[in-house]
Amino acid sequence: MAPKRLSPVITAALLAAVVLLGLAVGAGWTEAADWQVSRSLSLRVGESDPVFIAFMQGVSWIGGGTPRWIIVILLCGVVWHWCGARCAVALGGASLLSNLASSLIKLGFARVRPDLIEHLDQVQRARS
Repeated sequence: MAPKRLSPVITAALLAAVVLLGLAVGAGWTEAADWQVSRSLSLRVGESDPVFIAFMQGVSWIGGGTPRWIIVILLCGVVWHWCGARCAVALGGASLLSNLASSLIKLGFARVRPDLIEHLDQVQRARS
């Protein structure tokens, strides 16, 4: 752990890094790298392994809606068992607040958050 007098220096350095990264992304300096990573990770029917596509669709399904809340409830139960009610309530409360913050941010920008793994939806539609 860093000594207490280094903590403000580390904090300032991390904040500066975040601001500089934000400026670089906003200026478009990372766009070529973003597209290259996106193209290399995209899944296409006929080109990508069907087992890997099915696995990624399963991962995508876990990340949203009802499955996420089932996982949170199960984790709260495990945490309750291991650490007690206070920790479990903290975990559940943090999950609820993060979901509320996400919804408010989406409303604030007046547009739906884009699919992070849009190609999985297209693969599913192509199979149907």
